[in-house]
Amino acid sequence: MSKLQAKMKDRHHPKVDEYFKRIKGGQLVELIEDEDVEEETVYGLVGQQEVSVEVGATSIVHGQAANDMDEALYLLLDLRDEQDFEQCHIASAMPYPHTMLTHSTNYFSSEIYRYKNRPDRMIIIYDDDERIAAPAGKLFVERGVENVYVLTGGLRKFCEKHEELVTGTPPEYAESCPPTAKSGGRSVSGGISSRAPPTASSRAPPTAQSRRSNASVASHATHRSHGAPSLAMR
Repeated sequence: MSKLQAKMKDRHHPKVDEYFKRIKGGQLVELIEDEDVEEETVYGLVGQQEVSVEVGATSIVHGQAANDMDEALYLLLDLRDEQDFEQCHIASAMPYPHTMLTHSTNYFSSEIYRYKNRPDRMIIIYDDDERIAAPAGKLFVERGVENVYVLTGGLRKFCEKHEELVTGTPPEYAESCPPTAKSGGRSVSGGISSRAPPTASSRAPPTAQSRRSNASVASHATHRSHGAPSLAMR
């Protein structure tokens, strides 16, 4: 745990408005894999101790150290709704709907209080894409939880690279579409119409009324040109 925290401290550069820490998907995978190895080791030790007790060698007294060995090094909390958690979640995660943070009292679970501000433990929170987890991480810190970590990229990015560690069917996330450059036939930048001027082929065919109007204008122009003396004749 200490090695991983030192590595994360060297690589992580928090933003100006972020008071919480961050953890990447690959680093979370390392924690999950290390936890699996430690659980196998603990179960092996417990099995050996049970054998020694059966033969009457020694008596076992479980203290705080034994409880710490049985306890995971991190608490992984899924901030989405419970139905979304049941459909899909990261292995070893626990449901903790973000609506719990809006309660005036009892907004933290007993597990959070047990892991709160312990230097050898981590509280990791995630949602789909950080829209909930980032504000929740800030709220955790404001309420006195300093060892909280937000999973960068959320479940969406984690599924892309580590789907084998996801329980259930991952949701199908819609791709975000870039904004279009059209807005009511006007360009976004200058507000000026970007439509091209009409060509000869795009003009409407002349009607009978427009032909008479055009002929009248042409006759009037001819009469003025013949009736009035030109500058060369003066």
